[in-house]
Amino acid sequence: MEQDHLSTTHLWFEQKVSIKGRPFLHRRCKVCERDFARALVDRKWRAVHVGVLSLDFLDDATTQRWVSEDCPGRPLPGEANSERVQRGEKGHASSNPEVDSSREPRA
Repeated sequence: MEQDHLSTTHLWFEQKVSIKGRPFLHRRCKVCERDFARALVDRKWRAVHVGVLSLDFLDDATTQRWVSEDCPGRPLPGEANSERVQRGEKGHASSNPEVDSSREPRA
């Protein structure tokens, strides 16, 4: 499945957010609680961790898996928003306007 199409089996909550002046579209499944985002100028959806003031892209393997799967029907162990990004890890600066969201998002 291409990353510009998300499964229709999810029950979406969708919002537009602006981080440091950069507009994003954020989707969260109300059932499995997975989060996805994309810059409005980009068609590629990415798996994200939602922070207080940021959207942090998860690794490519997680994005590929989540984008290609149907909704699992419940939150899965290890996928809680607080468990997705390890503390002390280098930033996944999706909110950084200098980062090209079509490439690896790490700053």
